[in-house]
Amino acid sequence: MRKLVIVLTIICLLFAALAANAVPLLRSESFFGGVFSSEETPLVIERQELILDLAVGPPAPASCMARYRIKNPTEDALRQQLYFLSSRSENLVVTMDGGEVEVAESEMEVQLLRSLQDQGALGRADIRQVDVFTIEIESGVTSDLVLRFELTAGWDTRAAEFGPTAPQAAHLLNRLKEFYPPGWYVFNLGAARTFGAFGELDFTVILPRETVLLSNVELNAGDAGAGDVQRYREVFSGIPVNELDLKMVHPQKFNSIGATVGAGMEIPFDGRPVNFLAKAIFDVMISNHMLSLGIESNPFLGSLKGLLQYTLYPFGRTGWSPALNNDLHGGAALLYSFRPEQALGARIFAGIRIMSIFTFEIGYDHYFTDSDSDLRNGLVLMWPFSI
Repeated sequence: MRKLVIVLTIICLLFAALAANAVPLLRSESFFGGVFSSEETPLVIERQELILDLAVGPPAPASCMARYRIKNPTEDALRQQLYFLSSRSENLVVTMDGGEVEVAESEMEVQLLRSLQDQGALGRADIRQVDVFTIEIESGVTSDLVLRFELTAGWDTRAAEFGPTAPQAAHLLNRLKEFYPPGWYVFNLGAARTFGAFGELDFTVILPRETVLLSNVELNAGDAGAGDVQRYREVFSGIPVNELDLKMVHPQKFNSIGATVGAGMEIPFDGRPVNFLAKAIFDVMISNHMLSLGIESNPFLGSLKGLLQYTLYPFGRTGWSPALNNDLHGGAALLYSFRPEQALGARIFAGIRIMSIFTFEIGYDHYFTDSDSDLRNGLVLMWPFSI
């Protein structure tokens, strides 16, 4: 019976480890923006003003505006069909010098997509949705093209520095904290390379005051002032990057102390019966390390041991991702038995947690005692619960 329990335990542990490694990281992004032409055009973008108002924050859609000052430097009037990348954007309204322009939705043609990628205007192969409209500009005239739209955020749950560490995520009180995964916004600027020239970009982002902005371009924060928003703004000469990559993060503080209670069994190797175990320990979490101090007992037999335990979570931070629900860990502990006689022991163990704060651990105990002691070596199975 004892051998069967050991074999089944090992099989379950291996299966759980494979299942944990099979969980993919969520990576859902919001891709939008970029007015472009399907063919070379002499029209010149003298200035682009881009405002992303994210003050409300996800899940509410953001109000956005892109204004283009477009000049026709030729001697002829031009009629030009333009496109707007519109994945995750809604309620697009286009105006030209104050007059509304008719817009139609369309699928991105594969040939057009490849042409833009060859020009270096697009760097992603998953663009399928575009909005199409046509503008007319007289010779030598500069016009204002304004696009207003609402944008739904994507999520980047991989921003580990703003999520709990693996040992923090294993504790219930940290799991119950309200959190907002970082909102992810991607705006395509490279599409404007299909125009004859590009002057400058005036870029503004408006965020809730308590959030942190992660950006792949340097933006200057405005004066704090009063109110609940923070503005970031910068003016660039030319196109600074093909894609603006922005993440809005709500920082959260997590507890670094906690407690763990658990129940399990010890299977001695000397023929004695299976021994019931219960433990209660106090946890201190430092990065991906955890130190614990507490007691372990079999209340039915009156045994009592002091427990000093170290646990390592080798994969460190988890971020707000599906990996938050899983971890592999291992460690070692010292055990000091008060009954039936004073004895010092050691334990090595490994554990796994999948989609829960409940954990399964398997360990090996060895006691440094005389041959007269009834404490020997044994296999330990434990189901801890952390709060």
